[in-house]
Amino acid sequence: AVLEQNTEKCFLLLDQVFKGSVDLRSFLSDYLVHWRNLLLVKISEETKGAAIEKEGLGGLAELCDFTSEEMKMARMQLDGFSTFDLQCLFELAEKSAQSALTSIFPRYLIEAGLARMSSHVPIRPLSEVVTKLETWLKSGAAPVAVNAPRSPVVAKRPELTQSTSEE
Repeated sequence: AVLEQNTEKCFLLLDQVFKGSVDLRSFLSDYLVHWRNLLLVKISEETKGAAIEKEGLGGLAELCDFTSEEMKMARMQLDGFSTFDLQCLFELAEKSAQSALTSIFPRYLIEAGLARMSSHVPIRPLSEVVTKLETWLKSGAAPVAVNAPRSPVVAKRPELTQSTSEE
């Protein structure tokens, strides 16, 4: 749900966890292990390239507790995400888990963390942005800003007029 950027689904899934009276420490531990595993899969995929062997996943991916079917599913989920994105998501997960463990309102902190994670806007490394700009410039096409910030709308104040009445 986080990778789909579906905050509502995140909250509903978390609600099921809390309704099931799951041990908070155990849940948060599994939660962080999951994000760690996704990060390791992505790093392994990027370092080995697309040719990860079927028999042995090799590299960091072997540190994950994924079956080959779970590995396929994880790789599909991670398509379009960079290692940097996953590092950011892992850090957000870790911060919310740490905060939740010391709070009297752990659910609220986990929800806030999930909201931040599911609304995370991918940040691309500067080298990637520069490479894309160079490619666009060489091709003669003008780059198009997809998520360009809107210019602020400034409302005009009505002019104040003084009314002078003669008596």
